[in-house]
Amino acid sequence: MKTKNYLSNKSKLSTCLASTRIYVTLAAMLLGSTLMAQVPELIDGSPLNAKGFTELGNRIYFNGESSNGDKWLLSTTGNEVDRHPGVAPVNYSANDPSEMVALNGQLILQGRLVTTGQVNLTEYELYGFNHSATHQTFDFPTKIKDINPGVSSSSPRGMTELNGNIYFAADDGTNGRELWVTDGTEAGTQLLKDINPGSDNSSPRRFFEYNGSLLFIADNGTDGRELWVTDGTSQGTEMVKDINPGFAPSQAYGFAEFDDKVYFRATGDNGTEPWVTDGTESGTYMLKDIYPGNMNSGSFPFGFTAFNGNLYFYADDNINGRELWISDGTTSGTSMLKDINPGNGGSYPNQFTELDGLLYFGASDGTNSGLWKTDGTTGGTTLVYSDSGSPRGIMINYDGRLYYVASDANGDGKLWVSDGTTGGTELASDPSIAPNTNPFYLGEDPSQKSNFIVAHGNMYYTADYDNNGLKLYKLTTNNLGIKDYETIDFVVHPNPVEDILHLESGAHQISEIILFSIKGQRLQTWDGKSEINLSEYNSGNYLVKITTENNKSVTKQIIKK
Repeated sequence: MKTKNYLSNKSKLSTCLASTRIYVTLAAMLLGSTLMAQVPELIDGSPLNAKGFTELGNRIYFNGESSNGDKWLLSTTGNEVDRHPGVAPVNYSANDPSEMVALNGQLILQGRLVTTGQVNLTEYELYGFNHSATHQTFDFPTKIKDINPGVSSSSPRGMTELNGNIYFAADDGTNGRELWVTDGTEAGTQLLKDINPGSDNSSPRRFFEYNGSLLFIADNGTDGRELWVTDGTSQGTEMVKDINPGFAPSQAYGFAEFDDKVYFRATGDNGTEPWVTDGTESGTYMLKDIYPGNMNSGSFPFGFTAFNGNLYFYADDNINGRELWISDGTTSGTSMLKDINPGNGGSYPNQFTELDGLLYFGASDGTNSGLWKTDGTTGGTTLVYSDSGSPRGIMINYDGRLYYVASDANGDGKLWVSDGTTGGTELASDPSIAPNTNPFYLGEDPSQKSNFIVAHGNMYYTADYDNNGLKLYKLTTNNLGIKDYETIDFVVHPNPVEDILHLESGAHQISEIILFSIKGQRLQTWDGKSEINLSEYNSGNYLVKITTENNKSVTKQIIKK
């Protein structure tokens, strides 16, 4: 009897110790995973080619494509994608939303919707979409105003918010393409000013908010495309200055605010050079003639970025090529910071982004093309990392690290991540799907480039990891941790699973399901449901975490066949 009890207790103790060892091992593995680079999580398995990301409330709205290439208004809370096609007929090709901007809980956008019997209608007008926490598939944008009545398009573009209104350019079919304003209602949508009187276009664009007004460029039919300002009233809409006298345009471009003024590049008597304005004619002047003596060319400055009490940009002085410049806002205080690529080849600095008190950018010294940094001094302007190539089109500061698209050693487009040091710069992790060696497009066609936004504590972007089109991904620093383990009823079956995994949580309703790799890295999230489709994932071990409506959570291991 004693022997039996002893053996029974010994067996229980062995089982307990074995369970403890498993739990401790899993805990150590999961806790250790928080030190690992996070794997991007697939939000939707369709090649959406999402673009025009706009944050409103708890959602991100965007233009996304269906499987046949139709373009619709879509949105996500970060888990799944909701589609808002409206009540359009099956054979209608899309509402193709663009120019989206949030205003007072409403999404204002350029779009199109069909009416009965007009399946080929292509007019683009001003639409609104009323945001709410939850959506149904029949939710759709509604027309705010038919600015250009009939089948013609007003094509509202450049939408920019100022003091509770949206300003944009549109063509009403009578006054040409002019400056309009809307408060999101039909009655509050009207022509603000006919800058180029009659049916000719002033084509306002490049709106930039400054000091309670909007700077923009427009053509009044006499002075060419010049710098204008509006305070939101017709009488307060006027030309700031005829920078390039006569009919020739100055084409002001690249606005950036620094030290209570706005800096930009414009073409005048000295060619294309850096200019500055305070919104008045007398306060608008050329900052410096960097490439002197050539009225037909110029230094073509760009990338104006305010950082640590100075303004940074690139420019070409016709001696050193396109290099890094710095300015304190005065002519004498504007000079080349460093000739990164000695000679006249140019280093082409780009994508200026601040991180931990330093300014990072892409450049080439003629030998190494990669990530650079500066503290504002010549000696403090140094190469960080060269194996990535120079950032192309995007560099984002997310959660204390830089993310940028650049080539790898094979010339393929990849996502890189850096903490600002050489040793802390590496390729970002790929998702656990069939790899495409070139998931990020490095060319100039904007329709093929990946799009990024940081919202709600996450970084969202598009990439073609599986060579099947640009899909939507989410990157988050919230790894699976040991604190996620609590005791609730939770059954998954079948396990091993081939495609559909069924989930049961007893008396509690499931609110969220997250799939992790066996190392604790997030792969995909679903809103509460009783089954999930795992057919696209490779064979192996995974972890499934469910959270119930009373905020209890538990994680179990599954095997994918």
